[in-house]
Amino acid sequence: TIMAGFTGIRFSIVCEKLDFTEVSDLYQGIHALGVEIEVDEVSTCLIGEEPRVFEAIRVIFGRALRKGGMFFTATFSAGCPGEPNGPPCIPRKNVPNSERETATEPLEEHPDEREWSAEASNFATSVKCQFALYPLGIPNYMSTIYDEIAVAKESSVYSGGKHFCTCLDGPAVAVFRHLRAAFLNARRAAPHVVMTCSVRVRPSPVQARLSPKSVRAHMGLGRHWDSESRRDGGTLPSQSMTGARAGPASHLTRMLTR
Repeated sequence: TIMAGFTGIRFSIVCEKLDFTEVSDLYQGIHALGVEIEVDEVSTCLIGEEPRVFEAIRVIFGRALRKGGMFFTATFSAGCPGEPNGPPCIPRKNVPNSERETATEPLEEHPDEREWSAEASNFATSVKCQFALYPLGIPNYMSTIYDEIAVAKESSVYSGGKHFCTCLDGPAVAVFRHLRAAFLNARRAAPHVVMTCSVRVRPSPVQARLSPKSVRAHMGLGRHWDSESRRDGGTLPSQSMTGARAGPASHLTRMLTR
């Protein structure tokens, strides 16, 4: 049985193209899904019941996808002893049937997603993901980790293991479903679970034909842009988004590493 309490996620998104006026669109109506949302100049935090948090982050992720190339990094947490124990009192508003019926992903194997917003499934983009699971507060935590690694190896989205993470590669919805399942399995074994993940949208065929130097610049890795592209008269390739409530200067931070 999963222990009582709420789940939280703190995340940051880097979008290749994002207009100042579009930032608030990513968070429009998110409260109605039953989550609290807090934003600052570095990251965004969602807190709520576990299904609500995973639904909300998929809605936000899908909206950001439509803004262009994207990189997403997040930390999920549940059962932290430093947080309140009670569930958050955040009612979820009903999603109109007409919207749910437009979902493009099959839900037969995921019945708890039937009431989710269609935006949580309406994106067919493939992604690459690296994630790590940390079950805390139990002596046999490595057994739980090994169990989830074994489950991942049988998944259609498994692509290998690296130092400190397991790699996934496949449809974004399938990847997020795997992340959620791993998190829930660990929650059944441990009172406190933390999961980290980094997700990158697969490059387009045009990007795939670019040199590694050009790909890095195109994806907005500021050190490369600063040292190479600027000398060539290039323009800034990416912007960083953190949240809708911060001031205009905080919505988009130019990604330059000098």
